[in-house]
Amino acid sequence: MSLPKLPAGLCIAAQGYGFGGPTGARRTDIAAGRGRYGLNYYGGASQFAVTLVLRDDQMRVWSLFYHRKIALGTLPFELDLDSGMGIQPHECNILPDSYQAVLNQTVWVVTFNVEAKA
Repeated sequence: MSLPKLPAGLCIAAQGYGFGGPTGARRTDIAAGRGRYGLNYYGGASQFAVTLVLRDDQMRVWSLFYHRKIALGTLPFELDLDSGMGIQPHECNILPDSYQAVLNQTVWVVTFNVEAKA
């Protein structure tokens, strides 16, 4: 079964978009000098800050998707993200306590952080 995708017509705003590198690297302190670096695994998850700018009708679509389809972000969904190698689909979950929706005059600004794997 395929993952649900961000509804058509909704797209991530270029402003407010960023990501942290994938996990998997480690550093071990050495008593006499420079630390040792290694890789526990390759291709871990990255965290992205996401912003959606939505009209009222788009906010209703997003709210239905967020509340009913992905259960407040606890269920994985597919989001097209650019992690430095072009826009690609990523499997995402919304990080708890990162979601915020603010009405700014006539548009909604929805921000959240996702943990994504390519």
